[in-house]
Amino acid sequence: MKFVSLLLTAVLGISTAAAELFELSYTYNKDAPTSSKLSPFVHKQIKKGYDKLGFWVELNDFCTSEHSGTHIDAPVHFAEHSWALEAIPIRRLWRVPAVVIDVSKNIKPDQPNYEVKVKDFEEWEAVHGVIPDGSLVLARTGWGAKVNTLSQYLGLDGNNNQNFPGLGKGAAEWLLNHRKKHGHKTGVVRLASIQYQWMLEVCEISIPCDTVQGKHLWH
Repeated sequence: MKFVSLLLTAVLGISTAAAELFELSYTYNKDAPTSSKLSPFVHKQIKKGYDKLGFWVELNDFCTSEHSGTHIDAPVHFAEHSWALEAIPIRRLWRVPAVVIDVSKNIKPDQPNYEVKVKDFEEWEAVHGVIPDGSLVLARTGWGAKVNTLSQYLGLDGNNNQNFPGLGKGAAEWLLNHRKKHGHKTGVVRLASIQYQWMLEVCEISIPCDTVQGKHLWH
């Protein structure tokens, strides 16, 4: 049975009439990316068939870590007294303007640890105009193509170290201070700078935790 952890929609453009919805999550099951330190996904089929009254019934249990697959890390995850998930205003999650910054060309097979840079945002703005306030910034890394093979998705090398693209500290601070943003997504299992060795606990929707979570930005 397939499970979807999050229906995340990005509205491209500010006009509601012109809104187009996109599904950005992946199938949520035992193969969903997560940390080896967390509980794995477990699915148990309780009932699939007709009951004694002749009604068709499908009933399942599943158990998983909250930090696996496509999900939101609420600000409180790494910032005490910040918002928990239910405290995030729905206006920050639904029908918000979004932009897509394509950095996939910068990620080489022998150099997977690309850090999204301020210049990536500035180059996008030079072509498309200023990123709207309150927008969702999506970084297209191309990493989603590896989602069905966990070792590739984690970028494991010969020493079992993880390697994948992420958001550089300068870029995170730019998002925080340049304009008002609600969130950022990169499509990697966790987001961190290899140089700065930041905390590594972010799946899919990500911003360096020590930089932004105290500011009520979700990732």
